[in-house]
Amino acid sequence: MQLTDDMQRVVTEQRLGFWATVGADGRPNLSPKATTDVWDDGHLWCADICSPRTVANIRAGSWAEINVVDPFVRKGFRFSGPVAVHGPGTPEFDDGTARLRAGGSTLVHRVCSILVLAVEAAAPLISPAYDAGTFTEAQARALHGARFARLGAAAAEREAAALTDDDRVHLGRCVELATEALDAGDEPFGSVLVDGAGSVRAEDRNRVVTDGDPTLHPEFELARWAARNLTVAERAAATVYTSGEHCPMCSAAHAWVGLGRVVYATSGAQLGGWLTGWGFAAGPVANLPITAIAPGVVVGGPDPTLADEVRALHARLHGKDG
Repeated sequence: MQLTDDMQRVVTEQRLGFWATVGADGRPNLSPKATTDVWDDGHLWCADICSPRTVANIRAGSWAEINVVDPFVRKGFRFSGPVAVHGPGTPEFDDGTARLRAGGSTLVHRVCSILVLAVEAAAPLISPAYDAGTFTEAQARALHGARFARLGAAAAEREAAALTDDDRVHLGRCVELATEALDAGDEPFGSVLVDGAGSVRAEDRNRVVTDGDPTLHPEFELARWAARNLTVAERAAATVYTSGEHCPMCSAAHAWVGLGRVVYATSGAQLGGWLTGWGFAAGPVANLPITAIAPGVVVGGPDPTLADEVRALHARLHGKDG
């Protein structure tokens, strides 16, 4: 059969097709293939990069069904028909790999064969949400677009929370500064500011006791330093590392100055749990996470490998065994 313009558009736009085949033992196999595309008016194709079961089922005589769906409007098509497997040395293999290369694929060297499906049947796939006739594509696009945006933001947060070796080096320095603060009679907190190129630009430790000022938190002092010494762009590209998550005062200062990511060794929730366990009452300022005060700030941490060391510092401050 001939593929309609709409069918070809959906396949070309989406490129992700789910290829279903059946083995000789009757078991189904479903394989997502991100190289799915239009071969010509009557054929679809994909590259066999790592699809041994799909190819084995096709060689054993299985047809394939391909489902291609637009995830935003929840509409698409299913296509079925016999599949030809074209290996190296065939004109189809050369044509398929050339198309991949022209499209910028970096996996051409891994292609084992080119699979070409002759479309003998096709039918639309439409979400039941449209059955009543009151739900529109525009509504679906807005609904699912917002959902994917939330998922993307959550993925970005998870990625930001993942710590690198460099992150851990800077966090280790923060704990050293926290130790210095405690040895000097102050509270065990230390912070380091690193610019976008990875260079340490400033560092500080807590000085609330020795200087007699309860606002002399290192995170607050680094925000002040950044405001005086860095451009707006440099602040946005900088990362502040700290032994303990910012308090609300420091979170607000960080956001107002326009600094970038924050990475902490231990969270405010961890510290609050330790203090509660030791029988201490809550402080005068609510123990809120950074993102509750500055929702636009990207955060990373905590680092479980430093938890015991930081806890021991706070235990020592409060005269506890830990």
